[in-house]
Amino acid sequence: MGKRKNLHMYLESWVHKLNFNAGATAITEVCIRNKDGAEFVLKATHEVLLCAGAVDTPRLLLLSGIGPKKDLEELGIVCKRNLKGVGENLVDHPVRLCAALSGHATDYLDHRSPSSCVGCFL
Repeated sequence: MGKRKNLHMYLESWVHKLNFNAGATAITEVCIRNKDGAEFVLKATHEVLLCAGAVDTPRLLLLSGIGPKKDLEELGIVCKRNLKGVGENLVDHPVRLCAALSGHATDYLDHRSPSSCVGCFL
């Protein structure tokens, strides 16, 4: 990976939970699972940058107890921070899927409106 001492890559691994400090204002640990099912806990000594995509970022926050208290309690998840809006209005990007299904390498966003791409699914 080069000579950067402050960058560690964990390939074929997935974050499945975040642990927070007492006030749930900072991530203290990141729990990961590799492709073989082995689990590891990485302790955060500085900041943690969470970028898991439009769907997985809120999913991970919700599974870790950050989100609307009522929704979390209904799922049996202990609410660590009541934060409205987490997990709401999720819209993935089906236009990318549309391009893959049609076999065209063209980016549909360049020359079609998102509504015209819906026809690819019919």
